[in-house]
Amino acid sequence: ARNRGIMAAASAADPSLVLGEYLVFVDTDDLLEPTYLEKAVWFLATNPRFGMVGAWSTGFGHKTFLWARGFEDGDTNLKTNMITISTVMRTQLYQQVGGLDDSLRYGMEDWDLWMRLANNGHWGYTIPEYLFWYHVSPPGKWPMIDNRILFDRFITNQTRKYPQVYSKGVPKITRTKPAPYEPTPPPGLLSNLLHRCRPRILALVPWLAVGGSDQFNFNFLSRLGLHGGWEVTIVTDKDEGNPWLPQFLRITPDIFIMPKFLRSTDYPRFIVYLIESRSPDVVLVSNSEREYGLLPYLRSHAPSPVYVDYVHMEEPDWKSGGYARYSVGYKSWLDRSIFASRHVQEYVIGLGHDANKTATVMIGVDADKYVRDGQVRQALREKLGIKESTLLIICVARMEHQKQPLKFVEVLKKIHDAGLPFLAVYIGTGYLYQEMVNRVKALHLESKIRLLGSLPNEEVS
Repeated sequence: ARNRGIMAAASAADPSLVLGEYLVFVDTDDLLEPTYLEKAVWFLATNPRFGMVGAWSTGFGHKTFLWARGFEDGDTNLKTNMITISTVMRTQLYQQVGGLDDSLRYGMEDWDLWMRLANNGHWGYTIPEYLFWYHVSPPGKWPMIDNRILFDRFITNQTRKYPQVYSKGVPKITRTKPAPYEPTPPPGLLSNLLHRCRPRILALVPWLAVGGSDQFNFNFLSRLGLHGGWEVTIVTDKDEGNPWLPQFLRITPDIFIMPKFLRSTDYPRFIVYLIESRSPDVVLVSNSEREYGLLPYLRSHAPSPVYVDYVHMEEPDWKSGGYARYSVGYKSWLDRSIFASRHVQEYVIGLGHDANKTATVMIGVDADKYVRDGQVRQALREKLGIKESTLLIICVARMEHQKQPLKFVEVLKKIHDAGLPFLAVYIGTGYLYQEMVNRVKALHLESKIRLLGSLPNEEVS
């Protein structure tokens, strides 16, 4: 069993001897992301209808690949195993179906187990994050996979062993959405007290997207985590694609995109769990509407950290002031409110904020980092086919109503009608992207306005 890997060793073990509520197989040459098991256990603990949970995987070794497949592929798993070996399952179910099949000598033990569980009415969920690293061995290690005759024999045998699933398909289990006005559960579901060795900040942000406030979050947390000696934990409450996730992962692996593995009613107690687990010195709320609303719950159940918010601007047309208004409304649960300008600080004080709790800390610009690079500028102009003599107008912003991208197009239309030569580029994306494309076409400005989408910071600067 030692020479055939972890699955063979597990096959030889008595399932009744397995301890713990959850079970996962990890081969010695595979790797797990630090947050994988936490996310998996939280999913199973809050979704009792599911028996297993896996994640997307990254292949490395003999070849490299990204594997965004799993339980959601449904009946495809009857013919090809889409599920990663390091799937977390309920120990009770593993014991109920008798563990692994020790008669399988050439691999496929994990696939056989998934089908046996499915044949008994159990199925799982795949967390849509790359949380598992699978070491790819050269061809020849697994005869059952590489030898077509052995593979076909295995499939034929599977159809006989598990007639229920091969005739009716795998169980169709889906995540349930919270019911209207579903009560928030109390904290204390799980506990994982980690050793504290450095100061830590817990940042509650809406997403890891492209935008000005998000750039501030990245710069601020980078300075703390990469240069300031702090540990950083990040929690988001929206799953908007999070295109800047790779950049934030350079700061910390301790990132939790809650919609990927939690129901929204479990967000409050999960954040309390993180506070108890990580013992942060500071909890920062930055442009997150939901997290403002959770402050009373968090302060009630986790009062130890200092609670701070950072506000960039006031928005009179959105909820009577935007996040600045939220800062005023939740002042009783905040220890400090920090603002990007003196203007915003005075605005919230005028709305009734406690002046003694407020401060202005300007974002500023790192002139050394953002100095214009002439070679990069010339290379980009050549790449885009822009002559050196052409006036270039650049707008860098998310495509949403607050940034008024459609107004930008209207202004450019007037400049064009006045006969002035120019070329405009819009860097950024958002929910107004298609409307921007349609407006540019309707005004016949395709040759004058280019929508470049998101670009790396080094190219923008």
